[in-house]
Amino acid sequence: MAYPALRQPKFLKEQSTSERKQVISDVKYVILTLCNGIKLVITSDSYNSIIIEEDTYKCVLCGMSMELDNEYKELHKNSHEHKNLMTSVPYVEEFPESLMRKIDKHNGYCTICNVIVPSHAIAHHVDNNVHVNEFEKAVIRASIYKPY
Repeated sequence: MAYPALRQPKFLKEQSTSERKQVISDVKYVILTLCNGIKLVITSDSYNSIIIEEDTYKCVLCGMSMELDNEYKELHKNSHEHKNLMTSVPYVEEFPESLMRKIDKHNGYCTICNVIVPSHAIAHHVDNNVHVNEFEKAVIRASIYKPY
């Protein structure tokens, strides 16, 4: 005998499947070569410090929020201001393979995992299994990735 569900899940915003497919299907990749010669393949969004926050894209470097519009996101990535910030916010030298950026005195950004990390937890994040697994995935992607 089947029992009815106690409650129905609540959906914050219903997205059509075509909207979800558009956001997911437009993933672009970047090949990075580290100083020690290791090659990684990560998403272009990760490289450009763009995360998805609720129903918007957010550029972690610029602090800019954008609607889930891929064209606008690509325009932002190619903007002069964004590119200047990419070069003025270098990777943390203490963790050369981990591609951590120090955004401000309170937060860092992990390019490999595409997440914001509190500054006091950067060392813990880099040693965490999740980060290590994402790094290994990026290395594996580099060995099989063929640009189109």
